[in-house]
Amino acid sequence: VALRYWPSWLLLLIGGVALVAAYAVLGWEISPLTALIAASLMGLGWALAHTTMQTWMTDAVADGRAIGMSFFSIALFAGASVGAAMGNIAAAESHFDYLFVGSAVVSVVFVAAASGGRGRYREKGH
Repeated sequence: VALRYWPSWLLLLIGGVALVAAYAVLGWEISPLTALIAASLMGLGWALAHTTMQTWMTDAVADGRAIGMSFFSIALFAGASVGAAMGNIAAAESHFDYLFVGSAVVSVVFVAAASGGRGRYREKGH
């Protein structure tokens, strides 16, 4: 099945749901099996959501592509930094379940905003 025929909002939705599921699995139990399942789901989420967001950014703001991609990168690094800080706090207290459940909640917000925003963008004829 060629993904290029799928609507972008659906790719974001599937990728976001995969991320939510990955974090939920790890929030439920941490084991070698759940880590393998979560890593696979995170890979799927990255492949679908990240690439779709990046493509949307370059298409939506063609004249300001350099600035748009800079903000996209800043958002990625800022999110990774916050995640690393939260992971450090969770590790110090051995509360990884809180970390992963919190990550699942943040991912729900991401999938709603990204897939919803992409769907509305498409409907406006851009």
